[in-house]
Amino acid sequence: MFNLSAIYTIVASRLREFFHEYHYSLLAPLTTNLLFISVFLTVENYYSLSIDSGSFVEFIAPGLIIMIVAQESYDNSSATLIHMKQIGSLDDWLMAPIYRIEILISLIFTSLIIGIILALFNFLIFTFLIDIEIFNFFYFFYYLFLVIIFFSCLGCFVGIIFNSWDSQSTFSSFFVAPINFLSGTFFFN
Repeated sequence: MFNLSAIYTIVASRLREFFHEYHYSLLAPLTTNLLFISVFLTVENYYSLSIDSGSFVEFIAPGLIIMIVAQESYDNSSATLIHMKQIGSLDDWLMAPIYRIEILISLIFTSLIIGIILALFNFLIFTFLIDIEIFNFFYFFYYLFLVIIFFSCLGCFVGIIFNSWDSQSTFSSFFVAPINFLSGTFFFN
């Protein structure tokens, strides 16, 4: 039986920190996506990047949302664990009467909530700039959940294995960023 009170407490604590540091956690990913969109809109004005009936920017916008959510899901869980290791508060969680799986579930659930917030926030801002259209919301949210869970678990793995920010950012630079860029976000037939 899971200790739902402990899971709720960890999730609430992580969400409180997410909203308290909104300039790092919410505005920075949005700015990154807006820069991507502005570059692609500028390039599209000078070159023909149209796909069948739509523009390349309209095609790439959902992929950019998924890409930034994947990066933030990885960063959120790995940075949490590495930071807790460095300040010594991870020992408090490990000595508490909760199972390790409950800690993992709470970190993944927190990443799910944060990822959905980031995706909806980016989608809302994109609707003001381009004519974004998602043809099937079920598939969009299905793949969004899969991406968040995968990258959050990867971030938890990195946070458990590595002890420094250098190792975390090295793993992010050599594995997570190439997975994001080569995942099909920027490609079309």
